Amino acid sequence: MGFVFKAFSLGADGVFVGGRWPADCHYVTEGNYDALSINLLTKRILEAIKINPERLRLEWVSASEGNRFAEVMTDFSNRIVALGPLGKGPGEDKEELELGIEAASLLVPYVRLVERERLRFPQRSQSAIEAFHKDLDTQRLIKESILDKLQEAKLSLLLKRGPASAQDLATSLKLGVGAALKHLGEMVKKGIAQFHQESRKYSLA
Repeated sequence: MGFVFKAFSLGADGVFVGGRWPADCHYVTEGNYDALSINLLTKRILEAIKINPERLRLEWVSASEGNRFAEVMTDFSNRIVALGPLGKGPGEDKEELELGIEAASLLVPYVRLVERERLRFPQRSQSAIEAFHKDLDTQRLIKESILDKLQEAKLSLLLKRGPASAQDLATSLKLGVGAALKHLGEMVKKGIAQFHQESRKYSLA
């Protein structure tokens, strides 16, 4: 996950991850199942920071499937060309993306902890993992434990630049003021931020 955000922070327009087919791995760890789960989670985070999740692609390709590998890479390359350079694709804003990528990168250790402790899929099969990530309870857990935390990380990065009002912060993040106030309230409770009554602005604690 960290490598994906690092690649985007360095200006990559797309990231491809390849692995052996599930149940065809030579190692007992069966890491391709973990990779699939992390890939699905990373796509949710990319979507939250306004990066088209199609810019990240995971495919299973064995060493004997040279033709398939060429076809997959050609298809992925064509898709990235169609999306355009990162920050210039439909719905993408360069400054907003940079802030989101930085926030997501800072959260990687926390996200991996949540993934290990609270997002363990019940069965090691591709269909079970995909179903697990589509489950409404799983999606709600991801929002509450990761995506909301991501918004707080972005607010913290903005407040590092200096005190700001809830309205200004909401505008920068393209959030409703009510949503921004909710996150800011949580940050004040946690001692991350403080509110200055006179200026009606927030700053880092």
